[in-house]
Amino acid sequence: MVSKIIRNALIPLTLFFSCTAQETTVKLELENVGMLPGSQQPAVAPGQQFTLVVSTEGKDRTTNDPVIEGLEKFQLQGQRSTSRIQVVNGSVTGNIQRFLTVKTDNPGRYTIGPAVITQGDKKITSNSVSIMVDAKVVPSQQASSDHGHEDAQTASVICKLAADKQVAVIGEPITVNLMIYTHGPILDMAIDQPHFEKFLVKQIKTPVVKDIMLVGKSYKLQQYTFVLFPQHIGTNTIKPLNLVYITQRPQQAPHHQRGFLDEVFSRSFFGAQPVQKQIQSNGLTIVVKQVPSSDGPVDGVGSFSQFNAELSKHEAVVGEPVTLSLSLKGLGNFEQISLPKPQLSDGFRCYESKTALDENLETAYQGGTKKTEFVIQAMKPGAWTIPAQTFTFYDTQQQTFKKISTSPLSLTIKQGDQPTTSAPSMPRTQNDQTGRTIEPFSQDISFIQENFMDSSQEALPWWLFFVLMVTPLVFVCRVKLQLLRTAFRRLEGGRGAHQKFAHFKRELDRLTTHKEVSALHHFVMRVLAQYVKRPVEQLTESDIEALLAHKGWQVEKISELLDYLNTCAQFRFATTKTTSSLECDELFKKAHYWLVILNH
Repeated sequence: MVSKIIRNALIPLTLFFSCTAQETTVKLELENVGMLPGSQQPAVAPGQQFTLVVSTEGKDRTTNDPVIEGLEKFQLQGQRSTSRIQVVNGSVTGNIQRFLTVKTDNPGRYTIGPAVITQGDKKITSNSVSIMVDAKVVPSQQASSDHGHEDAQTASVICKLAADKQVAVIGEPITVNLMIYTHGPILDMAIDQPHFEKFLVKQIKTPVVKDIMLVGKSYKLQQYTFVLFPQHIGTNTIKPLNLVYITQRPQQAPHHQRGFLDEVFSRSFFGAQPVQKQIQSNGLTIVVKQVPSSDGPVDGVGSFSQFNAELSKHEAVVGEPVTLSLSLKGLGNFEQISLPKPQLSDGFRCYESKTALDENLETAYQGGTKKTEFVIQAMKPGAWTIPAQTFTFYDTQQQTFKKISTSPLSLTIKQGDQPTTSAPSMPRTQNDQTGRTIEPFSQDISFIQENFMDSSQEALPWWLFFVLMVTPLVFVCRVKLQLLRTAFRRLEGGRGAHQKFAHFKRELDRLTTHKEVSALHHFVMRVLAQYVKRPVEQLTESDIEALLAHKGWQVEKISELLDYLNTCAQFRFATTKTTSSLECDELFKKAHYWLVILNH
């Protein structure tokens, strides 16, 4: 029975080359396109991929590839093709579909087609299609159906990047959303990992997932949110992302168009087949500017609402440590912000203790709170007042400089008791742990001795004597060899460190020549990261203090370096117009000093 069906199925294959059939036709269609607002005109965004479908139907399978006018204005990203044979009432036809994935980065109105194929001396011409390339395109796709299939059976995916601002100042938070719209049966999907060069990046942990309607079609939206903080001035580009997905494309024609071959073979062998497709998102361009000039140092950039101060106690004795906590709340790049060192009276000593950052990135970026603790000591008794501390920042929402201050705090310092201490006298009699007197032992014990070698014992065998002599020699040689290897590795590491130091030295010379005082903090942090073998993004003040202490640095030296970093941080957003020449020279002189220290 099966062989009979196969024999009958092979008959139309021969008829395909001999029987009279309908004339060959060519048709152009667009897939994976959107629409302009208030218009039915097919459109895509600059850089967005879409599909041009070229359908050829007729009797001649030897048809050449079509020549498509206007296609040279687009970039070809990929192509594939499918074919099908039908026998209806003795008439044999073949259908070939070519799917061309194309894109262009240039806005405008484009006409693609006609497509022309040649059969002998005859040329067959298709229709033409028009498409708009505009940044205002509605983010949707009008996926064409496959020979009348239901729209729910086709799949379409849209990938888009959107930023809440295209112009920002250095350190200003920028929200970027990666939106993926899916429609229809999607078996699997993978996208490039976004790379935001020249930005400090924080990602919202929980993505937004919801159903939405676009151009009358139901889409599932997956939105991933990133918060970017610009690190470099200039025009920064975020590259498009490639997204690959796998869907099902039915390979059979609708029931009323099926021929003998479709009925026999399509159901058994050529049902819905996995098809891999690739699309690309748009790119983004963000212009980063310098913070406007100010009359003094700027501590941060962002939008901050509270700056508070708190004491661990309000009464203490002279020299007793008291914790002074400063906390800043708002929106901003807290990793780049160092809270200013407290301004205190001459009778106080102040040491920075630790810093903590609390940010909630679960569902949205709502800012956070940075808290720095300082240990202060009053060296004189009396009723003291901790003056109001001031934080100066550039408000990115109102585009102006603002100052917020803490409230003054009261601290009472009392004179502590001065206990007198005297050295303990040594007891004349020596006691053991139970309190009993230990009497001196005066008996002669010179007669006690051990005779470890008896002249009557046999001598050691020669081979054992040889082993005992050679074993220490082998051990010593092995230790010497290990020491040589270690010294060689240190020599090689020293050469690499010397090359790195030379690179830093050239960069610091360039910064000094151009008086780029705002770049000093980032430069010193990079040198520190090289010294402690940690990524610069993971270094905080508490980490620096712990790592340097682990390397044997003295507390005074660590405090001196952290004070210098805090000073550089205050000039991060400054320009040469707002910084005196004396201040610049002093900062760069200390930078050369710390570069030498960290190199050694």
